[in-house]
Amino acid sequence: MATHALNCTQVALGIWDRFPWVAASNVRVAFEHAFVAQWLFFSPDGPAHFMRVAEHDNHVHSREFSRAIEDQPTLTAQVSADELTDFHAYAKSDMTPGHERSWSMQNLLRELEPSGLLYSSYRALSSAVHPSLGTISAHYDFKATASPQPMRSGEGSADRHEIAQGLALSALWALNAAEKWAADYDEPGRAGAIAIPNNLPYDLSHSLPSATE
Repeated sequence: MATHALNCTQVALGIWDRFPWVAASNVRVAFEHAFVAQWLFFSPDGPAHFMRVAEHDNHVHSREFSRAIEDQPTLTAQVSADELTDFHAYAKSDMTPGHERSWSMQNLLRELEPSGLLYSSYRALSSAVHPSLGTISAHYDFKATASPQPMRSGEGSADRHEIAQGLALSALWALNAAEKWAADYDEPGRAGAIAIPNNLPYDLSHSLPSATE
C-alpha cells in the first residue's frame, strides 16, 4: 500500500507541469492507498479486515467470470478439467458475510476526521478518476471570449492547490507507514522531520480521539 502510494506520488510529480489533471488522478490513488496503509496500523482488526474485503472482491469477480464462461467451452479449451472444476467450486462457495467485509472510504475517513474535510479532499481528487465536471473543466477553457477552447493537457480549472495538498499528505502518510514497518524505526522518522516544521499530519494514529485525550 505504502509503496504503491509513494510510486504514484513520484509519477504525479513527474507530470505535474504538463498534465496536472492526470497528476491529480495519480494523487487520488496515492491518497487512498496511503490512508489505508495508515489505517492498517491504528485499526485493531485492520489487516484481517482488509484481507476479508480483498478476498470478497476477488470472490465477486471470480463468481461473475465463472458465470460468463460456464456455457462457453471454447473459452476454456486450454484449461485443464481439474483446474476448471476447482475454479468453479471456489466461485460458487460461500462468500464472507457482509458485516465482516463492510468497507467504505467515507466511513473510514469520517471515523478519523468527523468534520468531513479529509473526505471532501478525497472526493475532490476522485473527480480526476471518474467522468466528472472537473474533468470537463480541466480540458476546456470556459473563460474564452468565443466558444470554449479545448486544452489537451488538462490544465484548465484543475485546482493545483488541492492536488498539491493531497500529494503532500499522501507522501507523508505513505512514508510514515513504510518507516514504521522497520524494526529500527525511531519516532518521528523522516516523515515527521518533514511534516512537523510545516505543521502537517504524518502519523494518523496521532489524530485518533484516544491520542488527543
